[in-house]
Amino acid sequence: MAKKSRRQRAARHDQQSWQLADVDAAAQVEVFQRRVLRSAEALTTLMNEAESWDEVAARTAAMMNTVVAELVERTSSWHAFDVLAWLQRANMAYAEEYQESTHEGLSALVELAALLMMERPSADAMSGDSRPREPEPESEPESESDGMVDPGAVAQLCHDLDAGLRHLVDGGHLLNLTRHADGGPDWQLRFHMVEREMLLRNLGYPHMQERLLRGLFGEPPVSDLLVTTLGFTIEQALKVIDGLHRVIENAYWDSVDAAREHVLAAPRAADAVATGSAATRRRQHGRKAVDRELLDRSRASVAAIAAIVSDRLGRRIAITAEQLAAMLDEGCSAIEAVLQLFSQPFGTRPAVDLVEDYFRGRNPLRTRAVLHDSAIGYFPVNVGNLLFGLRELIEDAFKQHNVFDLYAKHRGDWVEEGAVAALQERLAPEEVHRNIEFVLADGRAVESDALLVCDRVALAIEAKAVSLTPRARSGDPARMSRDLTRIVADTVQQADRLRTTLARDGRLRVRDRNQAEFDFAHVRRVFPIAVTLEDVTSVTGSASAFVDAGILPSRRELPWIVSLFDLWVICEIAEGPAQLLHYLQQHEQAINLNMITASEELDLFMMFLDQGLYLGDHVDQDGNPTTELFTLSMTDPLDAYYLHQTGQRRTPAPKPRQEWSPKAFRELTTQLECERPDGWTTAALNLHQGDRNVRNEVATMVRRLARRTRLDGRPHDETRLFADSHSSFGVTGMSVGKGYTVDRLRERLLTWCRARKHLERTASWTGIGVIANRPGKVAVLVQLDEPWTDDPELDQLVATLQMRPAAEVATTRR
Repeated sequence: MAKKSRRQRAARHDQQSWQLADVDAAAQVEVFQRRVLRSAEALTTLMNEAESWDEVAARTAAMMNTVVAELVERTSSWHAFDVLAWLQRANMAYAEEYQESTHEGLSALVELAALLMMERPSADAMSGDSRPREPEPESEPESESDGMVDPGAVAQLCHDLDAGLRHLVDGGHLLNLTRHADGGPDWQLRFHMVEREMLLRNLGYPHMQERLLRGLFGEPPVSDLLVTTLGFTIEQALKVIDGLHRVIENAYWDSVDAAREHVLAAPRAADAVATGSAATRRRQHGRKAVDRELLDRSRASVAAIAAIVSDRLGRRIAITAEQLAAMLDEGCSAIEAVLQLFSQPFGTRPAVDLVEDYFRGRNPLRTRAVLHDSAIGYFPVNVGNLLFGLRELIEDAFKQHNVFDLYAKHRGDWVEEGAVAALQERLAPEEVHRNIEFVLADGRAVESDALLVCDRVALAIEAKAVSLTPRARSGDPARMSRDLTRIVADTVQQADRLRTTLARDGRLRVRDRNQAEFDFAHVRRVFPIAVTLEDVTSVTGSASAFVDAGILPSRRELPWIVSLFDLWVICEIAEGPAQLLHYLQQHEQAINLNMITASEELDLFMMFLDQGLYLGDHVDQDGNPTTELFTLSMTDPLDAYYLHQTGQRRTPAPKPRQEWSPKAFRELTTQLECERPDGWTTAALNLHQGDRNVRNEVATMVRRLARRTRLDGRPHDETRLFADSHSSFGVTGMSVGKGYTVDRLRERLLTWCRARKHLERTASWTGIGVIANRPGKVAVLVQLDEPWTDDPELDQLVATLQMRPAAEVATTRR
């Protein structure tokens, strides 16, 4: 199933456990024992007995080598492709019932099993022996007429492999820890980088990855380079990936159909021999006749299971280039070129070496996940790896043919355009500026990719299409630091200095408009966004690891670092501009507090939809964090939605939304988004600060006031003051009778809001005014965002209106 290629994420409960606050050995052992090694008692004992990390590493490696040898021997009498096909079925997630948070399957087990068998000279050869495999009649008959195997033997094999391979995964976690927990400032980055390569590689949804591949390689001149250097188009490569997926599915369902026929044939055969009805048989032969029929049906069911899990399943999946080309109706030479790019032969290296590389972040199946046996054909080990590894394979080929520079320019432009287009579609900004030049405080002239201005809020976008190198993926300190600096630090610096310059000068020059300068003095909030092609959230879970490693200077006021894939998803799912802007604000506050860690950005976004990112229960009176939080997997609703949208799930799944927002609040927000009065963006940010009860109070405030005005004909107002350790603002609602004009209401509301804002000494104030006979329609929005200053005139206004300080009636919970 081409689900959200979170195939490697099935063991997230293991990866999520690595929220280690420091490198204290005792704390690491405790966390490791409690969360990661739940099923590995031998490793737990080892960690308790070992006197040093070096001893732990040596003994763990020895144990793993023993397990590898045992598993190689255990599979030696079975055909490699059949074993891998059975393991694929055992670990596969089905779209109708898939939930990432509970799915126990793990495609890493299939990959590890493939590595164990790659030392064979061929898929059919016994391990370590170049002679053709001798059949073992007791376990696997080889005749075409008797292609079934004992389902019990298959089940036992899969059980043994699952246990042994999971033991290897546990040992691999421990080895990774021993290699990187050396106390260096970047140890967490190195550790998580390898962990991601082991179990968390393909982040994103397949349909979005296809969109990316078509954008990068489907347009001239890059499409011409692809045909010239590799001999196929991107559409042909995607067809091959889809074709291999169909081959797996077809082979499985053919077995299911054969099993169904086997079950149905058993009672028909029994009926043809037997005479009379079941009642007659009972009268003639007693209970034994009925028991025999039930036994026949039971045997047929067992045979059906055997047909599904065996029947040379892997060998029927294996396909030649000619067969695949005919199935896809494509030229054989192009299909052969794609398969050769994706595949690797048997008999390459010893299994021990391949497994060791795997747990060092150097998995040979990460991109080339097809095994090739010249006598049988090509067998796909992991179709998801093919889809998400294709870009890297093509880019490597471009480098070898010295045409990468031409492609790199196109890649950078395309990623930037994809980010701007997604944000532009969701926000509908009034201004979109590209290729901006501005001058820093030290006099240097610099550039930025794009600036989107939406009312009083601006988004400074810096896109970076740099890829991680293989050495960086394996946790090499120097290469990892270099790559992450290029991907993260440079992008963060460029986005942040644009925000600083806007705050200082309020003006920028746009290069593509005849050096014209634009005035942005009206902008009150700037959200820098660093868009990356690589997903870096999955490497760290938070920005603090970058700061600790010295890659970023400070965690304060960091921009939103987001991959292009996650940006696409968030812009699609966000219900409107106001909600997206509120997520940016809450995300920034969560980063600044440095108290929340997520294994990926979408978990954080789904937490925002599900309950908000209000962290006030976990900060002290000075606003300092009192705990650290880790978001668990929260993308089940999102996965189900996209599985249904892409046709892989029959059961409808709704688009995720922030259900806890009251209806009245949604109506108010929608009206502001549609009519867009001056200041609506900062007003929306204020109005979103609160839980469901607060949002409901604010949204229904003007309706209550209008009801009172209709009863007595007088103007009425009501104020809510919001304050915490980070910010404070207020909201004033006002209703007037139908005799008031809109201009008169605006003047009255503006006066009240200015006085209230000054009295409460806040930096922001929102006023909402309605005319009583139309309470559902916001007639006037007043939004004040200027910093508070001493003002004698406003002091006099407060005295004239006889205003008293408002009680704090609502508090934001961040």
